Amino acid sequence: MVDDHFGHCAYYTVVTIDEQNLVVKQERLDSPEGCGCKSNIASGYQWDSRSHLMNEEKRLQRRQHLMDNKAYQTMEGLTRYMDRFYLDAVIGLIPGWGDAIALICVVPFVYFSARVIKSVPLTLAVLNNALRDVLLGMIPFFVGDIIDIFHRANTQNMQMIQGFVNGDKAVIKQVNQRAWQSAIVLILLLLLIALMIWLLISFGSYLYSLVTSIV
Repeated sequence: MVDDHFGHCAYYTVVTIDEQNLVVKQERLDSPEGCGCKSNIASGYQWDSRSHLMNEEKRLQRRQHLMDNKAYQTMEGLTRYMDRFYLDAVIGLIPGWGDAIALICVVPFVYFSARVIKSVPLTLAVLNNALRDVLLGMIPFFVGDIIDIFHRANTQNMQMIQGFVNGDKAVIKQVNQRAWQSAIVLILLLLLIALMIWLLISFGSYLYSLVTSIV
């Protein structure tokens, strides 16, 4: 409770304590009139505090609602098994199927970004990480599988999505500012993946013809 009469002070220090009576926050409030009783600073601070608490409560409720979403829980499971347990690299050992499974695993991330959070820049960024992971995984002679161990596209996507869920302004600003860049990179990645598929098919056909000619 803030008393309407603070006394003749140039500024006031408002201290916030927790349940254990420990100081968790200190704020300096300057009085525009030089006196709390003349500046109406008490009631103004009370109103700002209530507004802040209401906004914070809404943010926490939205955050919990998003975290309870089935797609969010699926993403957490995929991130844990595909990246932390290196399942992505192991699946990548299966020619063709490994990359297909990796693309299927990105569906919950794209759905959550596009349909739940409804952010086009975030969806583009998620697709970029996923397609980059597929492109790197297509590098032959197990090089792509080794890169998959360190790239961890699911973890990168999860960190961006958590930034949006938690209302991290730095993450949101960074993703939004790179929207056009993400769109351009997305097109380039699709072209590179198509080129890589053509090269792999051509290389496979060459090896097949070489083996049959020897036999």
